[in-house]
Amino acid sequence: MADDDEACGDEASTERLQADLHADEAIARSVRGRYLQSVAWRAGAAERRATEEEQMARDVRRSVLSSGSGDVAEAARSFGLDLVDGDALSVNLVKERWRELALQRHPDIAGGGGETFLGLKRHYQVLLQACRSQRESVVLRDEAA
Repeated sequence: MADDDEACGDEASTERLQADLHADEAIARSVRGRYLQSVAWRAGAAERRATEEEQMARDVRRSVLSSGSGDVAEAARSFGLDLVDGDALSVNLVKERWRELALQRHPDIAGGGGETFLGLKRHYQVLLQACRSQRESVVLRDEAA
């Protein structure tokens, strides 16, 4: 009779071990699935960020063109940006062009002049403000949604 009790105890513990093993395997599959989803999401983050920045630049360009602001259009022309032909207006692009033009037109550089540089600086501030106001409106729209 003692052998029967031991046999029943062994079967019960074997069943518990198998159940625990199946539960552990299910947890491992779930964790692995979530890990793979996380890896895939992180891999696409840079692409999503680039797409968002491109969309924001298109929104800025659209708002600049639709606002009819002569100051922004004139500033864009002085920076060599033709907004009608599809140059996207972004903070990075404006800053890049500013650095190039400031090096060429700075009063301490041959060929540069004080008035020319000050006009360029005013146009730079107008373009940055246009970019920032568009970015703020995009953020506010996202928060409202």
